[in-house]
Amino acid sequence: MIERLQSLTVQDTPPKEPRVVRIDSESATTALNAISAETAREIIAHLHEEPAPASEVAEAVDTSLANVNYHLGKLEAEGLVTEVDTWYSEKGTEMRVYAPAEDPIVFSGTDEETRSVRSLLGRAAAVVVALGLVSVAVQWLVTAVLVPRTASEGIRKAALAGTIESATVSPVPAGLLFFSGGTFALAVMLSAWYVRRQR
Repeated sequence: MIERLQSLTVQDTPPKEPRVVRIDSESATTALNAISAETAREIIAHLHEEPAPASEVAEAVDTSLANVNYHLGKLEAEGLVTEVDTWYSEKGTEMRVYAPAEDPIVFSGTDEETRSVRSLLGRAAAVVVALGLVSVAVQWLVTAVLVPRTASEGIRKAALAGTIESATVSPVPAGLLFFSGGTFALAVMLSAWYVRRQR
């Protein structure tokens, strides 16, 4: 049994922008080479489930520790996985704990397209954050302001007396509906942009 002497730290930092790489660059070649092996992809998939040391990864993907260390070295060099913690076994052996890197990678064709994709993804991320904040405000407005004003006196009394569980207008929270609609609209706009770029 492994003692996890250090808990994983959750950094309270905003998400980083995706790394946009030209498909014909050396960086793209080495990144694609690092994930070309099925074992490498299985390692990344396992680490997405939970961070783990190489020994646990080897057991999970049913391969040797040497093979896992080889692939982890390549994946770490390309910035696809990163060391996030250190654990100690019962014998006191120090083990490096790996997890997927935070930055997603997007491959593009030209320098102009790279700049365009990076700009678009940055704007999309900002819009999603803004949608989240506005959704929270919408939810508060509905539950704290609109529902109490529009609910009938009988519903309010029953809710206060505890004879009914809630007095909500919709089974789906208004903030969630707003966020879902906004992200759907954003997805449609991004799809339209992509289709125009392909023509």
